[in-house]
Amino acid sequence: MSMYKEISFLEIIIVFAVTITGIGMGIVLFETALIGLILGIFVSGVICSRNGYQISQLWQMIKMGTSNAKGILMIMSLIGMLSASWMLSGTIAAMMNIGFDYLTRMNALLAFFIVTTIISLILGTSIGSISVIGISFMEIGTSMGIPPAMIAGAVVSGAYIGDRTSPISSSANLTASITGTNIMENIKVMMTTLWPVVLLCIGFYYWLGREYILTEQSINHINNVQQLLSGYYTIGWYTYLPPILLMGGAIFRFPILYCILIGLISSMGISFFTTDLTIAQMLETLILGYQPENGEISKIISGAGWISMLNVILIILFSTALNGILEHTKMIKPLIDIFSKKIKDAKELVFKTSVLCIGINAITCNQSLSIIIPGKFLKEQYQEKGLTKNELARTIADSGVVTVALLPWNVNALAIVAILGVNTLDYAPYALIPYLLPIATVIYPHVQKPRLTQKEEAA
Repeated sequence: MSMYKEISFLEIIIVFAVTITGIGMGIVLFETALIGLILGIFVSGVICSRNGYQISQLWQMIKMGTSNAKGILMIMSLIGMLSASWMLSGTIAAMMNIGFDYLTRMNALLAFFIVTTIISLILGTSIGSISVIGISFMEIGTSMGIPPAMIAGAVVSGAYIGDRTSPISSSANLTASITGTNIMENIKVMMTTLWPVVLLCIGFYYWLGREYILTEQSINHINNVQQLLSGYYTIGWYTYLPPILLMGGAIFRFPILYCILIGLISSMGISFFTTDLTIAQMLETLILGYQPENGEISKIISGAGWISMLNVILIILFSTALNGILEHTKMIKPLIDIFSKKIKDAKELVFKTSVLCIGINAITCNQSLSIIIPGKFLKEQYQEKGLTKNELARTIADSGVVTVALLPWNVNALAIVAILGVNTLDYAPYALIPYLLPIATVIYPHVQKPRLTQKEEAA
């Protein structure tokens, strides 16, 4: 190995400054953080070369950084395909019809929250859930006289529960992969902060929506949408099998990759017998997304596919490559030392992790980076303070995953505004989940002392 100098703190700052600036410019100009990550890899490579590192060594660091991401990249690819296959098979339409049935039986605003939560847990995506159900709820709610900001807030709250908690969520799987934890164990730990917040949301939306009742116009709209879905798709008991099989596999602790494959294969089998599409056309749907010929259906259910996950896949690939260089050249260590300095106990560590996640979201406008950076570099700090890696995963999920919906300049918030037509600052007061979960995760260490798992104690 060639002789090399220690990289100076100024050079480290340059790498991060170029990366963050590039991410910001990439978001503004091209709506992707990839530009900044590529610039970060290039600049860190140049600085490392000046300090004695050889190209072959840098390439080896990149390979080591990305090697652990193979599993999550496969899961991300399959999740995009899974969503498209469920749209094609009628599974999403069937779930929507059940949700619309609930609207006619209960407080509408509370129903918007609960139904969106269920859809998001099944789809595993916040933006996807808002796209599928949000527009219809906006039309139904406004016809009842409910302010659009209230409707959007309830929908956003429900949508980000699935983004954080669903076993097929790309964010939840990325969190598990980066922190080196099991996703089902993470979900169990996440429930400690989720349940109190959900109960508060249920009470809040019930109280807020008690004066609004379904009008004849809104009931007609619901019936029209249900008839449209039932007339276009072949819906039967078998339509519900893919999510049942997937969730069943997750409950019985099958590897999440196998669970997703079961959900994907079963839905493709249903599509084979209920549609006129050839196998080649079905494969095209899995790759490019679902695009129904019916224009009205397309407004409600469309998109997904492997292509929809491409930006996330590339961000994970390039960010883990950059992390490989930063970790093996110890460029990240001075910044972690600064972050960890004067942290007295577990409570302060959780608080600072939460602030870090929100800060990364605010600066980089990218949800994935708010998972990867703290998840990759704070595991040792959590162990030192008597916290488990599952609790690190929960802190990231409660702070990094959900808060993107409240930042007006964040890509996720911009997508929500585009879909629902309500400004971020208008719906934010009614979107309880994105700001109650960070509060809950900071409070939790004060009310219950965390303990190490047996595996971590043995380590």
